[in-house]
Amino acid sequence: MCFIIIPEGFFTIKERLGKFEDVLKPGIHLYFPIIDTFRNVSWKFNSSVPNHKNSELTGYLIPTSELIYDPEPIVCITKDKLSIDVDCIVYYKIIDIKSAIYNVYDLYSSMEQTILCNLHDTVSRFTYDELLRVDKKIISQGVFEKIDISMKSWGLGIIKLEIQKFTSSEEIKNATEQIAAEKRKCEQEIEIQHKRRHAQTLELQRNIDFKKMKINAVLEESKIKKMIQIMEIESLELRKKALGIDFMIAEKFAESLQILANSNSTTIFIPNDLLNFQAFRYSNNKIDQVLTCQ
Repeated sequence: MCFIIIPEGFFTIKERLGKFEDVLKPGIHLYFPIIDTFRNVSWKFNSSVPNHKNSELTGYLIPTSELIYDPEPIVCITKDKLSIDVDCIVYYKIIDIKSAIYNVYDLYSSMEQTILCNLHDTVSRFTYDELLRVDKKIISQGVFEKIDISMKSWGLGIIKLEIQKFTSSEEIKNATEQIAAEKRKCEQEIEIQHKRRHAQTLELQRNIDFKKMKINAVLEESKIKKMIQIMEIESLELRKKALGIDFMIAEKFAESLQILANSNSTTIFIPNDLLNFQAFRYSNNKIDQVLTCQ
C-alpha cells in the first residue's frame, strides 16, 4: 500500500481496475499500486504568470480553481457579409470532476468549439453597423445563455463571458464609413423631400379649405335668396287674401248702407276700418250725421 498527496486547488480521479473509483480531494490518500491508477488528463488553461498566458497541464492533477479562456480575436461574418474580429474572454470552473472527465473526450477543445460556434451564430444575426452601435453586454449575454446549458452537462460552470471589443480591417472601415456617409446623405435628401411634400400638402389643404368656405358662402347666399323669394310669394298671397276679404266686407257694407238709405233711420255707425272716409252724405238728405263707434 502506498500514499499520494493531492495539493490544494487540485482534484484527482482514482480508478480501480480501469473503472472509476473515487475523486480524491486535497490531502493524503492511500492506494494499492497494482490495482489503483490515477486518470491522466491534458488540460489547457490561461495562467496569470507573466509570459505564460496559455499553459497546458498534463498529468493526474485537475485544477478546480477559476480558469480563464482568452483566445486570439475570432473572425466572424456579420449579417451583411462583412468580416469582423471579436475579442472575447471566458471565465469558467470545473464543478463536476467526474462529468468533465467521462462525459466528453476533450473538454477544452469541446468548450472552445462550442464558444466559437455560438459566437459566430450570434454575430451573424447583426449587421456591421449594428455591432458597432449595440451594447456588447447584450451579445455577451446571448452567447452565455447558449453555452451555459451544454457546459453544465460536461461538468463545467461558465462564470462570465465578456466581449471586449470588435475590430476590422482598414478597408472594411473605409468602406463602412463611405456607406455610412452615403446613407446619411440619402437620409438628408429624404428629410428634405418629406418637408417639401409636407409644405405642399399644407398649401393644398389651405386651398381646399378656402374653396369650401366660398362654396358654403354661395350656398348660404342662395338659401337666403330662396327664403326671400318664398317670403315674397307668401306675402303676395296674404295680400291677395286680404284684398279679397276687404272687397267682400265693402260689398256687404254697401248693401247695408243701401238698406239703411231706404229706411227711416237718420244715424249710421261706421266701423274703425272705414275711418279714412270723411263722411257719407246722400242727396236725399236721409242721413244727417255720421257717428263713428270706437
